[in-house]
Amino acid sequence: MWSTIFIGLCFASVDCAIEYSLTKFERHIGCATIGCFASPQYKIYWGASNMVLDGSVLAITIVVGIQLRKIKTKSASVSVGHKESSTVEQINKLSMGILIVGFFFLLIPSAGVGIAEFLGLGIFKSIGPFYTMGLLIAGVSNSFLYIGLHLDLRKAAKRLMW
Repeated sequence: MWSTIFIGLCFASVDCAIEYSLTKFERHIGCATIGCFASPQYKIYWGASNMVLDGSVLAITIVVGIQLRKIKTKSASVSVGHKESSTVEQINKLSMGILIVGFFFLLIPSAGVGIAEFLGLGIFKSIGPFYTMGLLIAGVSNSFLYIGLHLDLRKAAKRLMW
């Protein structure tokens, strides 16, 4: 886990260093997203790096989906208790749900940024903070997924509601 956090922080540091070296920050009235303030060179780098990472995340998501399917098949063929089988199925659904939410609300907008910047479209000024909105929607959607697909959280939510 710590190595994953460290790698993420290293990538973020590289992105920040490149952004600060390529961008001359100026005021842009009527635009509140970071994309309005970044230079065109950085936005092209940002879009390209996001698309490369999106491709790797998509590949990992497919591999995880296949592995989860194998686990489900294996646990169905092995005689395990009902509780263990239910737990494995619950974890599989939750994992795939989170990966799918990430795909729709993070990967697709990120790829959209990359494509728009390659085409020279001023997507940030015309649409606004859609990428930030995708992050917020992903967070809210994951919360509902946890409550909907996690048995203990669902029971706790029912107790709170009634």
